[in-house]
Order: sequence, then structure tokens, then C-alpha cells
Amino acid sequence: MIDEFGNERPILEELHEDEKKIHEDERNIRIAFLAIGLLFLIIIGVFYFTAQLVQRIESQKSEPVNIVNQLTPTPLVPSISPALKSTVAPSFLPSPLASSTPVVIIREVVKNVSVKDQYIPFGSGSNQTNDWADVAGLQADIDFGSYENIKEVRFEISVGIPTANQTVSVRLYNVTDKHPVWNSEVTTTNNVYAVSPAIIYDKGLKTYRVQMKTQLQFLANLNLARIHIISE
Repeated sequence: MIDEFGNERPILEELHEDEKKIHEDERNIRIAFLAIGLLFLIIIGVFYFTAQLVQRIESQKSEPVNIVNQLTPTPLVPSISPALKSTVAPSFLPSPLASSTPVVIIREVVKNVSVKDQYIPFGSGSNQTNDWADVAGLQADIDFGSYENIKEVRFEISVGIPTANQTVSVRLYNVTDKHPVWNSEVTTTNNVYAVSPAIIYDKGLKTYRVQMKTQLQFLANLNLARIHIISE
């Protein structure tokens, strides 16, 4: 073959150059296929990422509806236990609201409780006579009519006898009407708490004194003397 300068080239050299061009063409073709493959993978990746992004956006749009449905509070109606109902009463019960918890305001119900037992104390003193005598200082002005619903009235005493060898009698005396209070007399021994039967009392304001007498005229100490009013 003749080259561009008009000289003849050997056939082997020409074949070698042709083979070299073929190898270059094959390499270029491989590079082109590789570039096309990479481009194809990039396109697929872009489509996949776009699809995932769209799906995520749509799922986020639907989530608030579910959250609202789940967080909507159920109206609450307060309950009061049976034990509490006997002592408290609701002032008002607000209508159940979905946005807030109902508030219950309660007030105490106070019952009028009447006093069943009332005491009128006289105090303490001593005596050693064998006849009825006033115990110094043991006196009170009482109007039994000022006490409501009286069921009965009793006279209660406690006596201490140092010699412990005699009995002692104690009673109430109506100074205003000048007579002993009927059924008020109590006879007892040393350190015994004694209670009279239900006394028969006079209505109206009266002055009452405590009287004592001893069996053997030995000293006796009246530790307690009081009137017990029992109401119905």
C-alpha cells in the first residue's frame, strides 16, 4: 500500500494499524455502553426517589386526620361514691365538654345534731354531820324549762370516805320552793360512782343546793356532784 507521501507501506504494518483502530473502536463502544448504563441507573434512581417522596407527602397529609380522631376526648361524667353522697351534695354538674374536663363544685351538708347529754356540775366539798346539811359552795340556779326535749334528769355523785367504814347520803335541795328534789337522794360507800333514779324536777328558774349526811359522823369528801340532763 502507498502512504500519503507516495511511499509503499508494508502489509503487516497496515494490518497492525487496522487492528489498533478496531481495539480503539471496541473500547469507545464499551465506554459508550457504560455511560448509557450509568445514565439509565441515574434515571431509575431519580424516579424511585420521586415516587418515595410523593408517597411520604401523601401519608403525612393523611396523618392529622387520624390524630384528631384518636385524641378527641370522650366526655367525662363525674361520679360520686355512695359513701360521699351522704355527706356532700353537688352544687351543679356542667354539661360534658369535649375540649375540657368537667368541674364539680361540692358543698358540705351539715346536719343539725342535737346534744343528747348535758351536764351541770356543782363541784366538790366535804361533810361529817349525821343530819342533812348544805355542802358549802355547791349551789346553782337552773331552769329545766330552757332545755328542749328532756327525756329524764339524774343526779350523779362520787364520794371518798377516808375511814372507809360508813355510808354517805347526798341529795339535791330546792332552795326556792324549800323542799328536797324528789328521787335525788343517793346513798353510797367509799369511792363508788352512784347515780340517782330520774328525778322529779320543778319548772322555772330555781336555786338548787347539794346536801350531805354521814352515817357515823366521820369526814366524807364529795369528789363529784352534777346533774345529768338526757334529751330525746
